[in-house]
Amino acid sequence: MTYSLFSTVTTYCIYAFFRLYGMYGHKHWAQDLGIDFLAVIAGLMFSRLAFITLNNNLMVSSLRAMMMQSVALMLIIAFCFCDFLYALWTLSWNHARCDDLEEEMVVEDELVNTVEIYDTIPTYY
Repeated sequence: MTYSLFSTVTTYCIYAFFRLYGMYGHKHWAQDLGIDFLAVIAGLMFSRLAFITLNNNLMVSSLRAMMMQSVALMLIIAFCFCDFLYALWTLSWNHARCDDLEEEMVVEDELVNTVEIYDTIPTYY
């Protein structure tokens, strides 16, 4: 609570400094920067007030859990997509063409068929 209060007071002091500096020094950029700090403070205060007043509410608790799960799911999806991109990148090292990939798939299919034949041999005896 103390850290939160300290950061809020500090940002308000920064806002007041820039607004007063802009007003008395006739600096338009300082006044705009003060308004920007006020917008940051408003965003921080709104979320803080919303989650403090509704802290024991079941809806807010479930929303927090759903947000954490969706972030975790997005990270897993991003990881899988990066693996897919890495696979495409490593395929491009050999400058592979579609013909080369087709030949590899035929050879792989023949190997699979050969293994299946060896699996069925004991049933003949």
